[in-house]
Amino acid sequence: MRKFYTLFLLGLISLQAFAQDAIPVYCLDNEKVAGYFSRPEYNPNDYTKTYIRDYCYDLPWNWKNYGTGERLDQPLPAKVVLQNALSAEGTLYVSENADYSDALVLSVAQGLSSIDVYNLIPNRTYNWKVIDKASSAIVESGQFQTTGHVRMLKIDGIFNVRDMGGWIGLGGNPIKYGKLIRGSRLNVNGSAELLITQDGIDELRRLGIRAELDMRDPGDAVNATHSFLGEDIPIRNVQGAYGSRIATFADKPQSIQGIKQIIAWFKEDRPVYFHCSVGADRTGTVAYLIGALCGMSEDALCRDFELTSFSGDSVTNSRDAPNPEVLIRQRTYEGRVDPNDDNESYKFAKMVDKIKTFPGGTLQRKVYNHLLQGVNGYSISADDLSFLVKYLTGYSILGRVETDVDTLRLETGETHKIIITPFPADAEFTTVSFKSTCPDIATVDADGTVTAVGGGTAYIIADVDGLQKLIPVIVPITAENIKVYSLYNEAMAQYMSESPYSDDDYSVSYIDKYVNMSVANGRKDWSESVTINWDLYDGIESQTLYRSDTVTFANSTVITLSKTDSSYTFEKLDPGKVYYYKINLKLSSGETMVLFSSAFRLSNIVKMLNCNDLFNVRDLGGWTGLNGKKVKYGQLYRGSRIRHNLQQSPTGQVVTEAARFLKDLGVRAELDLRTTEENSSSYAAIDRRGSKLYKVPNAKDCLGSNILNGEAYVSGLKQIILWLQAGRKIYISASLGAERTGAMAFLINGLLGVNEDCLARDYELSSFSADSLVKGQIWKRNEGNYPAMVAAIKTLEGNTLQEKIYNYFKTGFIVDNQPVAISTTDLDWFIDYMLEEDKSPFTDVEPVTVDNFNAIKRNSNGKIFNMFGFEADITEPGLYIIDGKTVYVTE
Repeated sequence: MRKFYTLFLLGLISLQAFAQDAIPVYCLDNEKVAGYFSRPEYNPNDYTKTYIRDYCYDLPWNWKNYGTGERLDQPLPAKVVLQNALSAEGTLYVSENADYSDALVLSVAQGLSSIDVYNLIPNRTYNWKVIDKASSAIVESGQFQTTGHVRMLKIDGIFNVRDMGGWIGLGGNPIKYGKLIRGSRLNVNGSAELLITQDGIDELRRLGIRAELDMRDPGDAVNATHSFLGEDIPIRNVQGAYGSRIATFADKPQSIQGIKQIIAWFKEDRPVYFHCSVGADRTGTVAYLIGALCGMSEDALCRDFELTSFSGDSVTNSRDAPNPEVLIRQRTYEGRVDPNDDNESYKFAKMVDKIKTFPGGTLQRKVYNHLLQGVNGYSISADDLSFLVKYLTGYSILGRVETDVDTLRLETGETHKIIITPFPADAEFTTVSFKSTCPDIATVDADGTVTAVGGGTAYIIADVDGLQKLIPVIVPITAENIKVYSLYNEAMAQYMSESPYSDDDYSVSYIDKYVNMSVANGRKDWSESVTINWDLYDGIESQTLYRSDTVTFANSTVITLSKTDSSYTFEKLDPGKVYYYKINLKLSSGETMVLFSSAFRLSNIVKMLNCNDLFNVRDLGGWTGLNGKKVKYGQLYRGSRIRHNLQQSPTGQVVTEAARFLKDLGVRAELDLRTTEENSSSYAAIDRRGSKLYKVPNAKDCLGSNILNGEAYVSGLKQIILWLQAGRKIYISASLGAERTGAMAFLINGLLGVNEDCLARDYELSSFSADSLVKGQIWKRNEGNYPAMVAAIKTLEGNTLQEKIYNYFKTGFIVDNQPVAISTTDLDWFIDYMLEEDKSPFTDVEPVTVDNFNAIKRNSNGKIFNMFGFEADITEPGLYIIDGKTVYVTE
């Protein structure tokens, strides 16, 4: 402890000694500027706030007067204070260098004891000496320090002049002072009359300016050959720049032309003075682009733009500006002076919004990509952009990201570590990150290790300091790695997993074990959904999702997504099918890309449909029928009544949501099995104009063993066949969609060869419904009408249940001395129409045609793979993956 106090006392003695010999320190920021910079950093996500109005005067204000006459757009001076007034004329030398190289040289009049020194660089230590002009002897010498946040410049005759140096850029490197100075015009608009004085010209030249970029139109600039700064100073006028300022800059090429010219001059080591009329908007646009490219923060970019508000147009010449403008510029969404000004070109925040739509992981890279992409054919090469950043900051910017692989092909479970190599080789970078556009296909660790987890094509995005590279990852889709989803809710899943029913034992039923089970969405007659997730890519203008049940994406369902969506839930899918899907992006650059593509398989059979105004709605398709073929989905649906029963609603009200739901499914016909007392409407509830209605009022009399005593279900199927032949999809209903509808479904699927176990389950699933008419009702295969119906059908002629039902419809009934039956031709057509081959999703792919196999571009490693993952050459028709995309080719 004693040692600590000894060191502490020694430290105090040292500080006192330092204080006695301390050199003067001068802040070059005037009071208003210093106050403005004392405020916290701006929030890059909130452009509704600004500090600038707290420090520049309220309108109207006299911009010329600040304190004792100092201007808000000019710095305070550093001072050289002499112990004794000069007895004769002298010369002052001020330099950062001990040998006074590159010194500022000022004449000092006799009798002065204090000299103001302007246009120094903040946060530097300067040496000074005063030499007697007559004797060349040193009169006095010393040092002083400067502080400050920004290098405002005092240039006689013009205003709003400041050095872009000092702002912190990439890698923590500051932008170099003296390379790029921004400000106002040098001459009266449209006249050769100068505003800048000879002293102002001399000072800009002393500061090293060797070129002038004038973003006024030639009519205002007048001098288009050589600058008013001197015959040896080249000048460039950028025509039409007036329309490229602030928010509209991205749609105009002029700002890019200006930056391109600045680069050309920098290659000749010519520091540039760039300006427009008042150095605010057009100048501010170019300053923003260059500053952002060099890595300035959003806070710094906002402050550089707002600093113009400390200025004012000093011109009072009536030929130029009879009413001097107060240059209020702020980062908020308000207009440039008037908060109600809706001129988009003056709104700084709108410019930032536009920039942030450009592709790239950081603001710096977004601007880089914009300049690289260009506008209307005007662009800047990667080499020139890298040169500009290095010239201004000394930082070697990444021209591009190179990796050890350009395309990855991995089998499920395989890994590969991506190795990053900068280009050019001396380029510096500080951050590297990786992400996958679809982690369900491939994941990636922080160190770049990619793991294939599922079939499909995705991208790994390697981000190096905001510069991104996309690496396609191809994982062949196989029967083993395809994602499998179940649409069954928990109750449905457990019920369907029970052992098959015995055809000869109708004493057993499983359904009563599950009817009271709770499920997540509260509706056991509803299916679950399938949700996919992905990671967003920068620079998205729009996203489109394509979903198809064919690998060629024929007849795709197209879903337009918002640019912020990163998940989607699929509805109305057919169980048992494989679905292919992909996300297509349109980028703000105008380019398009496939973000990822994959597939999933649904493991179930029963297709339950979700509608708030209907109960017990299912597709009759999905079951396995004759010869292993599947009953088609999307042709016949079964469920509860569409309109309310008359005893519930005497007006026969149509349930609008139900009608719209069925119409969206493509249903254009309604087979109503209710009695006249239940429903008297003569119009189809789906769509009175475009849909058909057929009522079978006596179906209730033909339940159980009575199925052999009436023609209701024969006449019903006869009408169904007529509608199907006309291309209509059909909704079959009764009151609850359970018994009469169940009998119709039993006969239809039985005719198609569905086995007794599946027929019984389809019938029992009505027990999962919770219709408002009957709650808690259980329909079982071993009770009531169902076993009696099966027993009655089994008395008919035929070796199988399918043959017996076939004969049931073929034989038919006599009603009013007229036969009601279905011909064998129509029955055979119906069976053939309703059954389809159960094809594997990985075989029998119908390819698309290409004219020339040799014209097909291989992926970057020169190889081509088929969908099964085997390396292949395109020498015959087949399914291939090329450049990360799945293509199907034939001659």
